[in-house]
Amino acid sequence: MAAPQIIAFEPPLSGTAGGQIVSLFGNALDSVTTVSFGVQPALVFSAYLVSGHPTYNSRIDAVVPPGEGTAVISVSGPGGSTSTGQIGRASCRERV
Repeated sequence: MAAPQIIAFEPPLSGTAGGQIVSLFGNALDSVTTVSFGVQPALVFSAYLVSGHPTYNSRIDAVVPPGEGTAVISVSGPGGSTSTGQIGRASCRERV
């Protein structure tokens, strides 16, 4: 089984109240079993296969938990785990 890979996400993380929906785009995300923002798990998430896109094959929509400052978005599943690195709640890598 392939390791998950996060390529991009949108919209930028903003605020600290939580409840924002963030979409993660990447590969092998459809088999992910956990999504975390820093040490806090996503409040809820759903994974989808994406067909026809040249850069990624799957997407996750996750509800961000309350938090402050920066967060590492990480995902784990049977194929392994990956993360975005430190991301400010007001920053984002543009979706490709």
